[in-house]
Amino acid sequence: MNRSIALEIHDTAGNTIAQYHLESAGGAQHIDAVSGAYYQFTDLTTGLGPEGLSTARAGDDLLVHLDGDKQPELVIENYYSQGQGALVGMQENGGLASYPVASAPEHTLASEIITEQPLGADQPALAPLGVLGAVGLVAGSIAFARDHGYKGDSGNNPQPQPNSQPQPNPQPQPNPQPQPNPQPQPNPQPQPNPQPQPNPQPQPNPQPQPNPQPQPNPQPQPNPQPQPNPQPQ
Repeated sequence: MNRSIALEIHDTAGNTIAQYHLESAGGAQHIDAVSGAYYQFTDLTTGLGPEGLSTARAGDDLLVHLDGDKQPELVIENYYSQGQGALVGMQENGGLASYPVASAPEHTLASEIITEQPLGADQPALAPLGVLGAVGLVAGSIAFARDHGYKGDSGNNPQPQPNSQPQPNPQPQPNPQPQPNPQPQPNPQPQPNPQPQPNPQPQPNPQPQPNPQPQPNPQPQPNPQPQPNPQPQ
């Protein structure tokens, strides 16, 4: 039976690092192992961990079979050299239980080391994440499948790239110390007003020349005495 399985990779704090969609009847999807992470599988039909999940080892890779098929639906590359994170699924009681992981020597044939153990109440649980937190993880898986429009088709899905580790927020640079305001230059001393030059002493008006003494009018000449008429001869 074809089943749609959501795979979420979480860090130790429960944050989702990457999400994938698997088809039980699809081809093998290859992903890179993430050191210090765990892998949560959710059957999108039930919201619980899928039953019948089994694993096998091939070199440093972990092969994951969803329905006991000969061909794996998932290959976690370099799993055995990157921390061997737990494979977990949600139980009906809201807790997480781990799936057994193959640990046979590398030279053993993969077909000989497939391990399978039903996920049940007797499975060892991981460090408790809390019922509400676990339900939130499953709800996120179902929402992820709905938002991406998974129809349960059997075609091979392109392998999504895992989300990169979030970069820590850079430490804020301290504000530079403000430069002190430069001391204002003192106003230059005003130059004293130049002493006014004394007005030159006015030149005295020249003494007027005395009017010349008028010349006395000449004495009129006395009229000449008339000559007496001569006596007729």
